[in-house]
Amino acid sequence: MKKRFFMLLSLMFVIMPLFLCSCNVNPNAAKLVGDWKIETMSINGETVKPGDNQKDAISFTFNQDGTGKIKGDGSSVDMKWTLDNDTISFGDDKTTIKGTLKDDKLYVDQYGGDANLVMVRE
Repeated sequence: MKKRFFMLLSLMFVIMPLFLCSCNVNPNAAKLVGDWKIETMSINGETVKPGDNQKDAISFTFNQDGTGKIKGDGSSVDMKWTLDNDTISFGDDKTTIKGTLKDDKLYVDQYGGDANLVMVRE
């Protein structure tokens, strides 16, 4: 009996912090976590679709822990992200970009100052 009680108590100490942490997780985070690619972009008002050339492709990885990577042109940059309802903020220590989750797409206005992006899951 003591052994069962001890195991139950131990299990509670392991599960309870996970339960408490999950209460503050944004329900939309699951919609964001994963790999994303650019579907279309508008540069200075002109809409273009990225080609199939992987060298020029830019992809975004959003991890569950609020970190991620921006990859493109053979390099990658670490990023951090936060989500407030449907509004995401992501970037590195120098630049923060804002976007909106809507209809399984991520809309980013003014990426890099002159480009608007529509991103979809890879």
